[in-house]
Amino acid sequence: MLGFFGLLRTGELLLVKPCNILLSRSRAIITLETTKTGKRDAATESITLEDIFTVDALEQVLLLRNSQGLSKVPIWTNTAQNFRNKFSFYLKVFDLQAHCFRPYSLRRGGATHVFQISGSMELTLLKGRWGSSRVARIYLQDGLSFLPGLTFSAKAKFLLDKWRPFNAESVE
Repeated sequence: MLGFFGLLRTGELLLVKPCNILLSRSRAIITLETTKTGKRDAATESITLEDIFTVDALEQVLLLRNSQGLSKVPIWTNTAQNFRNKFSFYLKVFDLQAHCFRPYSLRRGGATHVFQISGSMELTLLKGRWGSSRVARIYLQDGLSFLPGLTFSAKAKFLLDKWRPFNAESVE
């Protein structure tokens, strides 16, 4: 959810700590301690998430981690390789491995989603924190070119529909 709706790079989403998250009823603000752009510009970056399911999930994570006294420990406590392995495992569970998704596909897919919903390259650039429209265009062209061939097996459709958030549309 952080990769897709927050357009976070894989390394960024693996370093998010509960203490980096500020919640309101309908949005979350996440301060990113270490980012590629932040290092280059000597600046701290942040993102805003407004997807209600993601905000609810983050609220539950914060409650759990704070009750455990782990507010300064990254939410993902395993290695980056373990994350890639889990990602691959769930692609198999949901019968999506034929699409060759990788963790960075979350950011690309999220950027494509923002552009499709808004029609705004500027908004997509801002949300993705890209300094160059050239790089963002590469992401978007790749994502948009992928969509027409995106089909799901009967098993994938069933599982994606079964596990979709309560407010998301059904898988077609």
